[in-house]
Amino acid sequence: MLLEESGLSCLFCKDQLEDILLNLETQKTDYADNELYFALNFYWNRDAFINLDNV
Repeated sequence: MLLEESGLSCLFCKDQLEDILLNLETQKTDYADNELYFALNFYWNRDAFINLDNV
């Protein structure tokens, strides 16, 4: 199924997603799915990268 057919929309640019993921992987290589979800939400709400030490 294509994104357009799913009813969902793209919220981030590819570069943003890569940077969010790189930031998370730099802090914790064995992150869980919920931590990635939290990092994405954090960036979306604050336009800033998450710092896991402060969460």
